[in-house]
Amino acid sequence: MNQLLLFDLETVQKEPKSKKGELMKYLESSKPDVKMNLCTKYLLPTIQIADKILTPKIAREFGFVNAYIEVVANMPDAVEPIKIDNCIVLVFHFPKKLYQKFDLFIKTTKSRVKNYVTTFKIDECVYGIVFKVIPRWKMIIDLFKKGKYSDFGFLYALEFIPYTNLSPYKYEQYNVITRNTYYAKELARRLEIDIDLLKNVDLADLPCVDDYTFYYYKFPSNYKSTIVRTRNRKANKDVDINLLK
Repeated sequence: MNQLLLFDLETVQKEPKSKKGELMKYLESSKPDVKMNLCTKYLLPTIQIADKILTPKIAREFGFVNAYIEVVANMPDAVEPIKIDNCIVLVFHFPKKLYQKFDLFIKTTKSRVKNYVTTFKIDECVYGIVFKVIPRWKMIIDLFKKGKYSDFGFLYALEFIPYTNLSPYKYEQYNVITRNTYYAKELARRLEIDIDLLKNVDLADLPCVDDYTFYYYKFPSNYKSTIVRTRNRKANKDVDINLLK
């Protein structure tokens, strides 16, 4: 994990709201340190917290992993996949020395964010924070799973454009949702295909289960079973695998 800056609660409380799009710009510029999944790329605006809690500073400090719709992990207090309807789970993996500061961050989040639901422990210093999707964007989750980005709507596309940016067309999410013609031509050029092949399709990949599910398995040294149930992406079904093979 990267060396992170110390979290200053007082600074965050007094800090003016971040300009729209700053978090996405940070995540995109952090590659390969932060590799966004499709859920992070397209669903963060559904919970409206980037200007309140999940600022670039906090994402960097507390090791923001990605956003997810569900979590599958062998947690001490959970044996079934964690699925919460109309919610987004933000997963963080932070240095052990920041445990108390992260705990303070959670308390601050709970008091400041109305759509905060709960926080659960996945492993030591690995936590998931659950936020309810705001009512006007509930339909986005189902559209996302079906890969129907162009049905998100123009107003949702604007969520990805910083107020200070005069040319939105360089932003991938905006281009995909609005089916921008210039972006489609550039995409066809990069893929070396005829532009006509993109006329009736969305301009981004269809999400697979790995794009919105966080898988985390950790076994103690005295754990006898080595069989793990996981998802076979090609077969699109759960399968049992032996970790020792």
